[in-house]
Amino acid sequence: REKPGAIQQFVVEATRFLSYAIYSAALGLAVTAPALLETIFGSNWTASAPYVVILALRGLFATALWIVGDGLKAIGRPDKLFQITLIEACIAFPLTFILAIVFNSPLAACMGVPIAMLVANAQRLLEAKRLLAIEPSAFFLASWKSALAAIIMTGCVFAIEASLTSHAAFVRLAIEVVSGAAVYCAALLILERDRIKWY
Repeated sequence: REKPGAIQQFVVEATRFLSYAIYSAALGLAVTAPALLETIFGSNWTASAPYVVILALRGLFATALWIVGDGLKAIGRPDKLFQITLIEACIAFPLTFILAIVFNSPLAACMGVPIAMLVANAQRLLEAKRLLAIEPSAFFLASWKSALAAIIMTGCVFAIEASLTSHAAFVRLAIEVVSGAAVYCAALLILERDRIKWY
């Protein structure tokens, strides 16, 4: 607290480093869901791939602005973090039931939590600007390259999945994981070449 700008710098830079892992993990899980489910549980479970996609998005939304909470605690305002969590819970539970009733679909019901997390993340951005003096654009600038690298990876893995439909699930999964990791690392090294250096 004694150093002006130290907390702001920590929150933004920590968000950047966290983004290196979460976007690739979330989108990687989403795109490999069919092969992953078939490998672990068998072909009967591939129909549940959309639920894994929602689970992956939920994980992404839950962690994308996680560091803002650390910043709020660092300035002695954990009460704001509690309020955000409470708002998220108050939205998620009723929204899950509403979506289930309106759309008569368990898949729609599962969207209640990710939607509530998006609302909570909007609140985190507002509190970051108001209490931490961090503009929302700073979070975008900190993570957009990681997100782009993950999107490039997702496209490549999706193309691989489409071209290997005749192969066994574990073979597809192995190729997708290795190829996806290679493409993501290459894309990130190119996009973040000024920040990521070999040591």
